Amino acid sequence: PRAAEGAVVRAHLAIIRHDHRGALQELPAAASIGTDRLLARSRDLAEGWAHSNLDQHLQAVAVFEQLVKREPDDLLGRIGLGNSLLALDRRREAEAQFDEVLRRDPDNRFALAERAMIRFVEGDDAGAEVGFRAALAQAPSAYTCPYEGLGLLYLRQGRLGEAGEHFEKAIEINPEIEYRKYDGLARVRMREGRLDEAETLLQRSLLNHPGGAEATELLAELARMRAAP
Repeated sequence: PRAAEGAVVRAHLAIIRHDHRGALQELPAAASIGTDRLLARSRDLAEGWAHSNLDQHLQAVAVFEQLVKREPDDLLGRIGLGNSLLALDRRREAEAQFDEVLRRDPDNRFALAERAMIRFVEGDDAGAEVGFRAALAQAPSAYTCPYEGLGLLYLRQGRLGEAGEHFEKAIEINPEIEYRKYDGLARVRMREGRLDEAETLLQRSLLNHPGGAEATELLAELARMRAAP
C-alpha cells in the first residue's frame, strides 16, 4: 500500500538525517502492510536502527528478532541484532549472531569487525587486532568501524600516534555517522594538551549522538583541565 510504503521511505530518510525519533513517528503508518516481504523488511530495519541509535536496545532486539525469525537469511537483520545484544553486554548471544553471518558470508566486514569488538571488550588485544585487520582488508577505504576499533585498541595501549591516525581515518571516510571515533580522538588530543581541538571533536560527537554520555563526561573533564592552575 502506498501509505505504508511512503511511511517506510520517510522513516529511512529521517534516519539518514539522524532524526531517529522522527523515524519512529513515521512507522505506525506501516504497521499493517500485508504480504509485501520487502516492505516489511525495510520497516523492521528502519525501526530496529532507529531504536538502536536512541540506545533503546531492548526494543531494537525485539524488532530484529522478529525480522530474523521471519527472514533467517537476512544478514543486516542479524548484524543489527548482534549489535544491540552487544550494547546490552549479552556478548555470547551477540557473538552467535555474528558467527551465523560469517557462516553464510565468511568475508562479511561488518560481522568481522563486531566480533573483533567483542574480543576488544574482553581484553583480547591480539585477537581484536587480527579481527579488525581482517575486516579492514575487505574495505580499506569505505568502512569506518575497523579503523575506529584499532584506534580504541591503540589508545588503550598508550600508542597515541597510531590511535590518532586510525581515528582520523575513520572520520575522513565518513564524518556523518558514529561518535566513538570523535570521542577517541578527543581523548588523544586531551592527552597531547590540544584542548581546543578536543572540544571541537566532542561537540561533533554530540551532533552525531545527542546526549552521548562519554562526550558529555569528557567535556566536563576538559573544563576541569582548563580550570586547573
